[in-house]
Amino acid sequence: MADGNDVVYADQPCKVLESLLPPSPTWYTSYGCDGNEIGVFVCASRNHLNVFKVNNLTTAAEQAVDSGVASMSNELISYNLLASLSHIEKVHVTALGPRHRIAKDDDLVLAVACCDDGTVHLWDVFSQKEIQYHDKHKSKVTAAAWSLSEPDFVITGDERGFIALFKFDTNCSLKLHHPEKCQVSCMTFSPHNLDLLAVGYKSGNIILMNVSTTSLTVVKKFPGHHDDITSLVWCPQPGEQFCAQKPNEAETDTNTESCPTTETGHLFASGSKDQKICVWSTKKDYCLTSMSLPNNVGMKREKSSETMRLWVALHWPRKHPHTLVSSVYSGVMLKWDLSYPGKKKFVIFSAASNCSHNRIVFNIASLGLDHNILLTNSQDRNMILWDVDKCKSIHVVSTFGGFVYDVHAVPLDPGRIALGIGDNTIRIWNRTKDSNRFLVQIWQKIKSKVTVVRWHPTYEGLLAYGTDDGRVATVEVNSHKPPSICPSYHSKTVYCLDWGKPTYKAGSTNTNRSLYNLYSQGENTILQHYINSSEPATNVNHIILHTNGKNDSGTFPNRTEIRWSPDFSLVAIGNIDGSVEIFLPPHLQLLCTINIFSKIINCISWHPLYTTSYNMMSTCSNWLAIGSNDSVVHVVDLTIVIKEKVSDSNEIVIITESLRSLEGHSKRITGLCWSTHNEGHLVTISYDKTAVVWDVKKGEALAHYRGHSGRLMCVSWSLTDPNLIYTGSDDCFLHGWRMSAHHCQPKLNIKKSVKVKKRSTAKKAGGSVATAVTTLEKNKELVGNKERSSSPSTELSDVQLGIETGDSISSSNKTVLATEASQNHDGMIILFF
Repeated sequence: MADGNDVVYADQPCKVLESLLPPSPTWYTSYGCDGNEIGVFVCASRNHLNVFKVNNLTTAAEQAVDSGVASMSNELISYNLLASLSHIEKVHVTALGPRHRIAKDDDLVLAVACCDDGTVHLWDVFSQKEIQYHDKHKSKVTAAAWSLSEPDFVITGDERGFIALFKFDTNCSLKLHHPEKCQVSCMTFSPHNLDLLAVGYKSGNIILMNVSTTSLTVVKKFPGHHDDITSLVWCPQPGEQFCAQKPNEAETDTNTESCPTTETGHLFASGSKDQKICVWSTKKDYCLTSMSLPNNVGMKREKSSETMRLWVALHWPRKHPHTLVSSVYSGVMLKWDLSYPGKKKFVIFSAASNCSHNRIVFNIASLGLDHNILLTNSQDRNMILWDVDKCKSIHVVSTFGGFVYDVHAVPLDPGRIALGIGDNTIRIWNRTKDSNRFLVQIWQKIKSKVTVVRWHPTYEGLLAYGTDDGRVATVEVNSHKPPSICPSYHSKTVYCLDWGKPTYKAGSTNTNRSLYNLYSQGENTILQHYINSSEPATNVNHIILHTNGKNDSGTFPNRTEIRWSPDFSLVAIGNIDGSVEIFLPPHLQLLCTINIFSKIINCISWHPLYTTSYNMMSTCSNWLAIGSNDSVVHVVDLTIVIKEKVSDSNEIVIITESLRSLEGHSKRITGLCWSTHNEGHLVTISYDKTAVVWDVKKGEALAHYRGHSGRLMCVSWSLTDPNLIYTGSDDCFLHGWRMSAHHCQPKLNIKKSVKVKKRSTAKKAGGSVATAVTTLEKNKELVGNKERSSSPSTELSDVQLGIETGDSISSSNKTVLATEASQNHDGMIILFF
């Protein structure tokens, strides 16, 4: 059964989302999404059934048509995520129950979700409760249909040709039938003869069946297509004749009820991968008319022999029974006029450049009281709303086909957000203007998942990215140029990128004239890339070794993270052993080592130098937030390190305790982001599926967001709105949520203490090192009574940031040479070892 613990409830976080970008519906199925009269639509995405509610459909359509512009602006149209219903296996098919048959409970909306493991789940989407399920299918379920006469009766078909009759209100009575040994591709009930079911098969055959709750009888077989049936729709008007009119009558009379009909049969249409649309009568053994899809509309593409790339979706408008809506190979939407079947006249739907499809459309769902709003799901990962009356697109929803690995914004262009997605694309989301509030896809030369993105600090529009296969590249998003791939690469995933000042060995000549170089981390090493140069990248360990010599162990720790300070005066490098090292450019002189963690460092974030709420330099500008595979976030004050840098001291500062330790998560930390608006405000994310906003100065949690159904991968504070935060997850959602809507005051264990050691770089006779320990502050009072959260999970995934290590840093083997203590005039206690 579905895991009820992973349900996201509609009356909780998702209800107050500021913005939302969802995952793509399932491809290569006619049942990836479905809608109903009140604007509810469901999407099958990976192992979730996502439920949405569209608002202001009629108003949005009228405004979009009047203006002639389609937009993602929330002023025209909005949609809310009601629930994300989790299943064990991938959801392949979904369908909403007919509301007009559920008169006993007007608030009840049912949906069926069918999975690859053969299970069928029935949900009440408003209460997020699973009503029933069955697992009688032994293979992937590929089609589903709701009975129009029995509100508790669902028909499903699988890839082996079995059809299951599922009446869930009568003790789950189930009957399996096998009328044809071929995959069922689509099925639909007649709105005129409520027991008549049309079933399309992968072989190209169509079978009409009489169905009851206990039996299934084959009525007629139509072998009209020679390839997969991809869509079946019934004419909304009874009768088997077309609404043929004379031209002058068609111009003056649009009343469909005046069209001649006969009750001897009913019409339905089929679409196939053979690129033909056929119209059939239930009383005839032959095709009444057929239309071949045109090849000269939309974007021209090379002919492909892959039939998987061919798909035809159909919709028969309820208000216009003499017309038929279809998609074509290029993604263009057509409206056929069946009043002139011999002429095969059609109208092309008009669409703005940012609100149209350029790939095949898998299915067409209808919304609104008159079903005059169409929802299309395409291979281009856009869902588009169309006004079927005006033949115009009115709204586009960009979707993701993979994890949202990274999100980044830069003050140079604060309204533009870059997203690294696991579907081998980069998305650029422009939030500054309503007329341009949409996503641009970058996919050229990207052959694997985009795991990290980073805007250039001063060059507007220049974006760096790293991929799952180890590639590092840059792209100018303001031009149509393809990405420029760096000559050096990692052999495995790139987890971290950052722009920084050039670094080089002392005594060498810096031949690199660039003001900024690109630093990447992958496979436990950090490389310095020279942009717009064929010169190979430099391993920063070589520079560190030349400047600082070998460390005590004689080897370098494996590198896991690199972050430059906002003014590029310092660089922090995180390691797999839990240590963080602070270096001084350009020769990477080691200034400080932070030994607080014992597990791999996942993320580091410097506090900004200035915030919008304060005119002077922030009092927190020397703070550094660090997250690891542990569940605790530590914030370190590096003021003493800055002083040592200014005084040009040769001593290496060793920090063993933090200014603040923030314990609000239960699993590993995967992201940190300081607010650029309010100093000391930090947002943290974790594998525990939550985000926590902290006031680090007070050591308090300000907000706790639980809106995702998956582990959180990335976080970014809006640079234009101090109340807005973006989070991405492995549930393939990007959520934009307001901190003020998720206030909390949990009991937390907050520590405020700093312990600093200084280690001289001057070596004594015998190779020993003089070490001094300075305690600036020792305050271990615990705030709150809550115990530490449970230890972080060790589960692995596509977004694993490294190999988890449990080795702790121990000083038990150190020999105390002297225990004399004295107090100086500053009140500092110096312990000599």
